[in-house]
Amino acid sequence: MGKPVLTYFPMPGRAEPIRLAFFAGGVDFEDKRITGEQFNAQKAEGKFPLASLPIIEVDGVLACQSVACLRYAGKLGNLYPTDDRDALFVDMIIETLEECTSKAGGDKEKMQKFADEVVPKFLTPLNKLATDNGNGFMVGNSLTIADIMVYTQVKALASGAVSVVAKDYIEKNQPGLWKVFQKVGALDKVKEFHTKFDPK
Repeated sequence: MGKPVLTYFPMPGRAEPIRLAFFAGGVDFEDKRITGEQFNAQKAEGKFPLASLPIIEVDGVLACQSVACLRYAGKLGNLYPTDDRDALFVDMIIETLEECTSKAGGDKEKMQKFADEVVPKFLTPLNKLATDNGNGFMVGNSLTIADIMVYTQVKALASGAVSVVAKDYIEKNQPGLWKVFQKVGALDKVKEFHTKFDPK
């Protein structure tokens, strides 16, 4: 199998968990970043399967859908459980975060509702999972793509990427998720990732 090529814009976004999963799992991959202008030109040529990013190219074949790409990266890097029960919960966590993110957007009133109602609805059950597991990981006792997804989402919120959600919302209201964020962020591989891959 050839080296996977991950294509996305020069920003974290939906590709950040995939990039981090590849890197943390020790998978050799190409991180291809294209501009909006390049994307539009290639989209007009019909290059992208669903006319969107991210995509992964494997042996000349293109695959899309960010969660599928994340799971693929996790499997290659041994960050996806082989135990079926653990895999179920990893998938559940990722799908919950994806569904939550998909509800962001709209006018000021809709975004305020997102902050006040949607975010707590989706994150509180995940916080309980993290708290019950108790060791700083979402599932089991080692890093999985669920932890990576939580880490990248919490990092975005804590940076103010979603202006209607307070930067300290997770720290103050979802301590189990905050513990996961801190533990993952303290890993040497994650620190190295940010040094190598964060926009300069």
